[in-house]
Amino acid sequence: MRVRDKQIDQAHWNRFFSERNRIEANYVVSHPDYPAHDHTFIEIQLVVGGTCLQHTSHGAIRPVAGDVFLFRPGAWHSLEEVDNLNLYNCCFDSSLLAQELAWTVSHPLLGSLLWFIPLSPKQHSLVTLHLPSHELKRCRQLLDNLRRMAHKNPVEAFADELGLLIQFLGVLSCHLPKEHIRSSASGRHPAVAQAIQLIDAHPAEQWTLSKLSARVHVEPTYFVRLFHKTVGVPPIAYLAGRRAELAAGLLRRTTAPISEIGAMVGWPEPNHFSRRFRRKFGVSPTHYRQRFLSVVGD
Repeated sequence: MRVRDKQIDQAHWNRFFSERNRIEANYVVSHPDYPAHDHTFIEIQLVVGGTCLQHTSHGAIRPVAGDVFLFRPGAWHSLEEVDNLNLYNCCFDSSLLAQELAWTVSHPLLGSLLWFIPLSPKQHSLVTLHLPSHELKRCRQLLDNLRRMAHKNPVEAFADELGLLIQFLGVLSCHLPKEHIRSSASGRHPAVAQAIQLIDAHPAEQWTLSKLSARVHVEPTYFVRLFHKTVGVPPIAYLAGRRAELAAGLLRRTTAPISEIGAMVGWPEPNHFSRRFRRKFGVSPTHYRQRFLSVVGD
């Protein structure tokens, strides 16, 4: 794929995982209005010029240059009243969080950006922050370098792409609202990363606290405290959040019955599925699917 400034290309994002690696950046010039949509991957939107009316689960906002939005899978947004909007999109496969980026869960700043803040119940998988002008310039340089990786062999380029992504995330994490940053005293026990890897690899498994804590060889009560202190939510709440994120993608991208989707992610009882999904995204699975019926999936 040639690196270039371009109008948004939905077909390109449909090919994101089939043709490219798991990390990519793009610069979009004169971004058009765009209907409500979510992603199966993590999207970071960096505004560099112009404005619009962006709707998210947090309400409506008119972003300005330097504003950053991080959307975990399932977090929706739409763009209206666009006025000469120029922005970068940096997207990466959420599987990186349970693999190459698993260590970030124990880092005070990166852990807050990728885990602690977006997984908080009121955040609905969304993080917002603002960069000062000098940091905006630095991030643009990093993302331009990441864009240049697109013409390289994905296997050969992966280490460089991952390094650039970590640098970019590092800059963003330094500008989180101070009141939202997790304490640096949070634990760094390897059991937390191990548990996250187990949940992400087998979300439909009928995990219980006893079963999960036994797999990571930590006493259950201590394991709950450790996980909550590190991630921001208890382990079973994290499991519920990941199931909801996966269900959101299936609701958007398949025609499977809602009850069947609930069973696929580990919630065979429809009412329970509906309650847990609503707790994550603020709407029922039925309303979530209806909202995106006219939107082509990623």
